[in-house]
Amino acid sequence: MPTFVLVLLWIGAIVSLIGSWITCTMLIFRLREGYPDVYAKIGSPSALSRKAEFLWQLKAHESGLNSDTLRLKKVSVRFVLAFAGFVLVFVGSVIASALIGGL
Repeated sequence: MPTFVLVLLWIGAIVSLIGSWITCTMLIFRLREGYPDVYAKIGSPSALSRKAEFLWQLKAHESGLNSDTLRLKKVSVRFVLAFAGFVLVFVGSVIASALIGGL
């Protein structure tokens, strides 16, 4: 695989990681200020944590959230999924090129 594709994948992973961290932090602060009961029910996630499993726990509480908070949640999920996709494609391409180069 060409080097520039690997660099683009790496840059995409970094950008999506930063985007997911920013949007998840914004979502945590919004939940903490506007929805303290939902914030407590999903385990009071820390803004400095890199864990994003609270996004999936919010599914049960979506009916009580306003449209801006739901939109922020969707953007956060998309960034997390984009990060996972970029990393999987990057690792897969590195492994594939190592196997092809080793043959």
